[in-house]
Amino acid sequence: EAAVLLVEITFESGLPEIYHVPVMFVNGKEGKQLAQEHPSAIIAELELGDRKGFLCDAVYIESFRRALVRMMAENKHFMGSSELVFSSVTALQRFAETADFDSRVNTNNKVYTSVTYGNEYLLKVYRRADRGVHPDVELTRYLSELSSGITTQYSGLLEYRSGSIGYQLAMLEKLEENHGDGYTYMHDRLANFVERILARDRSTLLSYKKLGSLTAPVSFEELDENQKEFIGSNAADIARQIGSRLAQVHRALASGTGAAFLPEPFSLHYQRSLFSSMTTLVRETMQSVSSRKQTLPKNAAEDAAALLLKKDNLLHELKKIYSKKFDVVKIRIHGNMNLRHVLLTGRDLLIHDFAGNPLKAFSTRRLKRSPLRDVSAMIHSFYYVAYETFMGSAQIPADDQLALLPFADYWAHYMSCFFMRAYVERTAEIPFIPSDPSDLETMLNAYLLEHSLQWFNYELNHHADKAAVLLRVLEAIMKERDI
Repeated sequence: EAAVLLVEITFESGLPEIYHVPVMFVNGKEGKQLAQEHPSAIIAELELGDRKGFLCDAVYIESFRRALVRMMAENKHFMGSSELVFSSVTALQRFAETADFDSRVNTNNKVYTSVTYGNEYLLKVYRRADRGVHPDVELTRYLSELSSGITTQYSGLLEYRSGSIGYQLAMLEKLEENHGDGYTYMHDRLANFVERILARDRSTLLSYKKLGSLTAPVSFEELDENQKEFIGSNAADIARQIGSRLAQVHRALASGTGAAFLPEPFSLHYQRSLFSSMTTLVRETMQSVSSRKQTLPKNAAEDAAALLLKKDNLLHELKKIYSKKFDVVKIRIHGNMNLRHVLLTGRDLLIHDFAGNPLKAFSTRRLKRSPLRDVSAMIHSFYYVAYETFMGSAQIPADDQLALLPFADYWAHYMSCFFMRAYVERTAEIPFIPSDPSDLETMLNAYLLEHSLQWFNYELNHHADKAAVLLRVLEAIMKERDI
């Protein structure tokens, strides 16, 4: 037997949070083996009368994992003072009838615990629960029903209901055969890029120009042969494919007609509220830098101190977000777009994990926004993987690292261009993209600066060891805009 617990956690400050933990009692022998293999799965050691054993996270128990997928396949519905509702697509029934399917737990993701069933399905067990529709469930199901090949295919759901209150606790997806995510792929391509830099004449490489911009992006084919060979066609092609796929996702989300998906126009009032939130972010970031810059390495601490002097310049650039009313619409977006949410299938790629920003409530994540937020987040991801590789590469001598950082910027610039070229070509004349290039530039700059500030500020306060890379990314993005 198992129980589904929803545990409310209260904090000294901030709102309470609810977490989902399915639990089981296992005997001493099974529990001790589980403690060795997955120590974090053990919640408590118990004595129940003459029975001794362990209360554990049921996700780590094979019988429970099998039962979950079978109950989904059978569309089980358990009723009492509350309800547990299982549902699935028809294809799952055939799989669940197979007696010998295996399951494995993966704990690499901080937002959910995943379970793979053979090579067929992946179950996301969401740990933090929130009332209402889970954005990952909502958008994955919507895109799956609209077209195949955009994202992973929705296959089933576990939902808890108590009166009018509902919590979506786990979602089953079709497991796509893949060769890893976009981050790992680009990291490997950057290692090859570093090897080319170290093997060649530095002065010749430094003479290569950065052509194009985000609003007038060049394609890989427009570069000369030397630059093509230096950058690498494989990375360029993946950047292009990501741009095409993200455009397809946004077009699909913009085509919705129900209240949850119907596009909404921008307004000056909305744009003013955007600037207000950006102003707050700048102030909070500067306060964090003032109080925590000593936690950074020496060079980064000096750069952080210099950032304090650019506060007014940042605000001046961000204020352009409400300099005029933009003739565009807001739509549902991914909300946490980066290379790790790009799945390479060999033939093509998918964009997945539509849960949005895990730090925000579901109601906030489901708000309609400009899809240029996703675009800016992906551009930031290109910069992040480039700078992280160059600043952490064992291939680069420590005393040569600073001199080679311009090549990180060079690589990220061109990946962003190839990505933007494909994206803009496939979203031309769609109302969520400004028709005026200067408006597009203003919006991209504001969202890119906002995203860069958000993640630098977050990491500075929570993982200072990562903040140095994000500070370099922020500096590069500001420098590109003469800030």
